[in-house]
Amino acid sequence: MTKTRTTLPGITLLLLIFLMGFSFKMDKRTVSIVLMGDSITKGERSGVHSNQIYSWYLSDRLNRQHLTAEVVNKGLGGENVSLAYARLQTSIIEKHPDIVTLMYGTNDSFIDPGNDTARVALPLFEQTMNQMVRKLKANGIHPLLLSPPPLWKFQNSYREPYVSRGLNFSLQQYVLAIRRVALIQGIPYIDVFHNWLLRSQSGQDLNNFYVDGMHPSFLGHLLIADRLLPDIQQEINCSRNPLKKPNWSD
Repeated sequence: MTKTRTTLPGITLLLLIFLMGFSFKMDKRTVSIVLMGDSITKGERSGVHSNQIYSWYLSDRLNRQHLTAEVVNKGLGGENVSLAYARLQTSIIEKHPDIVTLMYGTNDSFIDPGNDTARVALPLFEQTMNQMVRKLKANGIHPLLLSPPPLWKFQNSYREPYVSRGLNFSLQQYVLAIRRVALIQGIPYIDVFHNWLLRSQSGQDLNNFYVDGMHPSFLGHLLIADRLLPDIQQEINCSRNPLKKPNWSD
């Protein structure tokens, strides 16, 4: 009778194959991605359907790349950073997501008719953004910051202080604050604001990216998703937090 001998290299190879299979299964865990922001993130509005917003495009692209991710859109119309911070713990952190993106600044920097100051003072905006990022990191969540698109020929273009100072004079200060927060916190920063302005300078018609000069069209949302995708892919690869699957039903 011939005996089959299992050599040490053979055992090592079998063990390696087993561990590779186990690792593959672990990597297939669904990663939860939450997108926080105002009506720009919420996306859906007249002329822009639920399958034409950047959260949907992002989910579609991740699925096409066989990355098991759940993308949850938590954008709220009219929201600023102070309101966002108030719901951060109960609406986001307690759901245990892996990755959270933050896009704020448009409502915060907006100057209402009859006023000469922004809705949220710049120092408070920057302070609150820092607090949100620190709180997310302290709970093992990967934060990413996005600047909002620039304002572009919307209804407030023809009143002060926008006429004399430029349509984005206020918003651009908040965009710089977002960038500072990202640098200080050492987290990814996706600069939608300046990317779109550079496209305009190179001859692209930005009117195609908006429905009203503030909110993106489906083409604008597609552009945001494509800018965000590489950083999300990298964060998915870095995310190794074995949390339970979040329940976003409430």
